[in-house]
Amino acid sequence: MVIDSPQRVSDGAAHQRALAELPLFQGLQESELRRIATGLRSRSIAPGRCAYRRGEEAAALYLVLSGRLRVVKIEPSGEEVEGAEVTAGDVFGEGALLDHRAHSSEVRAVEASEVLVLPSALLDDFFEHHPSRRLRLRTLAVTRRLAKVSAAFTD
Repeated sequence: MVIDSPQRVSDGAAHQRALAELPLFQGLQESELRRIATGLRSRSIAPGRCAYRRGEEAAALYLVLSGRLRVVKIEPSGEEVEGAEVTAGDVFGEGALLDHRAHSSEVRAVEASEVLVLPSALLDDFFEHHPSRRLRLRTLAVTRRLAKVSAAFTD
């Protein structure tokens, strides 16, 4: 599986608007959103390509602008277990990032996708200025984990 390489953001205003729609960044001043948007990288991910692979250190938070990606867990046997799908407006990669651990799954594009990549250093700086926002992101991560457990018991 090949991982597509990141590119520098060229449309800062559009990406600033995308950030403003996320619960994590809602209510921030325009200047703060602009500062974060300037540190984003844009990535185009072709179908079948990965945003990241299992075992890689978490280095960023990802925001889906367009397309569809799927979380795929690879069992020790090599079997692939498909997980949640992420689409426009969703974020992913937060669990490993917040826990300072390697990714336990990979996220693979189902169709051509465009994502914004928020590097962990920029996110850490953001949390220094807005500590309550870390809790918002943690809540999202915990909610996703609970949904996985719930789904496992209902299947």
